[in-house]
Amino acid sequence: MTILKKEIDKKKKKEKKSKASNLSGNFKSRDEKDELIQRLKICQYNDNIFDYIDKKYKKYIIKNKNYSNENILRDKEKNDDNNTHNNADKYMHNNDDNCSKNLVNSSFIFFESINSYELKKYKSSSLIFNMLHTITKINMKKLYDENNFLNKGWSDKEKFKELKSNRSKLILGFLKKEEANEYIDSHNLSENKRDDHTSSITKQNTKKHFVDIIKRDDKNEIEEFLKTNPLVCFINYRFTSDYYPYQKNIVCYLYEIQIIKEYIKIGIGTHLINILEQLCKNIYINKILCTVLKSNHKAVMFYKNKCSFQLDESSPDNFYSENVTSQTCEYEILKKDILL
Repeated sequence: MTILKKEIDKKKKKEKKSKASNLSGNFKSRDEKDELIQRLKICQYNDNIFDYIDKKYKKYIIKNKNYSNENILRDKEKNDDNNTHNNADKYMHNNDDNCSKNLVNSSFIFFESINSYELKKYKSSSLIFNMLHTITKINMKKLYDENNFLNKGWSDKEKFKELKSNRSKLILGFLKKEEANEYIDSHNLSENKRDDHTSSITKQNTKKHFVDIIKRDDKNEIEEFLKTNPLVCFINYRFTSDYYPYQKNIVCYLYEIQIIKEYIKIGIGTHLINILEQLCKNIYINKILCTVLKSNHKAVMFYKNKCSFQLDESSPDNFYSENVTSQTCEYEILKKDILL
C-alpha cells in the first residue's frame, strides 16, 4: 500500500512539473512567442488567459474568521427584510455597510476572462458593459473632474468607447458567498472536513461559467447568475506597443483595475495584479504599464508599495519643459518589470 502511494505521488509530481512547463510557454522559437503575443494582442480569437496561467489564479479565497455565527444570521435576516436594490447596482454587490457582513469563511471571488470583441457579439452584453461603466464611474468620476484629466475630465462616451474597444481584454471577478446556514454547518466540522466542504461548495458554484452563459445570450439567465454571483471587480487591459523609443516591445497596459468599495483592502487588487504578472511571464511580455492620477494617493500607494511599480521612463514629468510657467502633469505612468 505504501509503495502504491509513493508511485501515485511520484506520478502527480511529474504531471505537475509537466503542467508548469507548459504554462511557462514551452515554445520552440522566438517566432512562436511573437505569434502567440500577436494573436492575444488582436483579441479576435476568443482566447482565455486562464489557458496560459495556473488555474489556481481563477479563485481568490476570502477568509474572515472574526465574524461570529450570530452576526451572520442577524445580517442575513436584515438583508432578507431589506432586499431593495436599484437597477444600476443590484447585480454588482449586496447593499451592506460593512464588507465583513458580506463575507464568511468560505466566500471567494472567481474570475472569468473574455475579450470585449467577443463580448460585443451578444445583445445581453450591454448589461455587463453598463455594470463595468457604473463601477468605474462611481470610483473615478470625481477624480477625473477634479484633475481635469486629459483636459476633459470624465466622459461617459469616452469610457464606454474604452471598455468596448476591440483591443480590450477583460477579467471579471464575481463573488460567491456561502449562505449563513451553510457557514454554520461547515463551522462545526473538523478543520479537514471543513476544507473538503469548502472545496465542494467551490466546485458546485463554479460549474456555470459566466462566459458560457453570456454566449447563450439569454438575459434572464444572466440576471439569475448575477443575483447569486454579483460582480465586485474587474480589470481592463491590452497588449500594445511600448512608448517611444521602445515601440517594438509589446507590453501589457492596464487601463482599469476597479473594485467595488465594499470589497477593497482584502487582497483582491493584489491578486488581480498577480494574474497579470503570471500571464506576462508565461507569454514572454516583460512589462506592465499603467496610468495613475497623482492625487489618487491610495492607488499610487497600492501600485508602488504593494505591487512594486516604479515610474516609467515615459512618464510626462521625466521630460523637461522650456516653458517655466507650465504645470506638472496630473498623472504619471508606472511600470512593473517582469522577470522572464
